[in-house]
Amino acid sequence: MPFLGIVDPDQLSIITRALDEHCQTIGIPPDSVERENLASRVLVLFGQGVTTLEDLKKALASDSA
Repeated sequence: MPFLGIVDPDQLSIITRALDEHCQTIGIPPDSVERENLASRVLVLFGQGVTTLEDLKKALASDSA
């Protein structure tokens, strides 16, 4: 299914969890600009078809390497 900029609650949960876990792992504070930038990256990845929690986490980890 193509990403149209709208996510259902289950998808939002996956996106949020990937963001939260990655930020916690690398020490990004909750109210930081870095977290906002990372959130944008997660949405781009999701829009490109990276839609599972594990795949999002792998993509974010490889971005940070």
